[in-house]
Amino acid sequence: ADRRPVILEANSDNPARPPEGYTYGRVRAGSEWVYLSGRDLKIMGDHPDNGLSFRNDGTGETIAPKLLAINQRNLLFACLERPLTPGTWTVSLATQFNRTYHLYKTPRHASFTFEVTE
Repeated sequence: ADRRPVILEANSDNPARPPEGYTYGRVRAGSEWVYLSGRDLKIMGDHPDNGLSFRNDGTGETIAPKLLAINQRNLLFACLERPLTPGTWTVSLATQFNRTYHLYKTPRHASFTFEVTE
């Protein structure tokens, strides 16, 4: 089965341990970290395309994570090079992860569009 990664949510707060007042799918402006939840997200493999990137759809600005603090099958926690600005952003993910740990030869891709708000 060809299982591709699926990003279901981007949030400034940890969806695995939601704080009081947690709002689904909320990324706050000025946030230097983003939690991504979904399926088969773990970044594995040595292909040069593997990884994450965040792109502002309005300005074309691209931000790469400086640290991937959590790299699990259903949850990623990326610390970014600089804070996110308000607007529409798209996160792109590429990984060779396979649930059997026999890595795919070529990366599987996923993207997800989300809003960054004040």
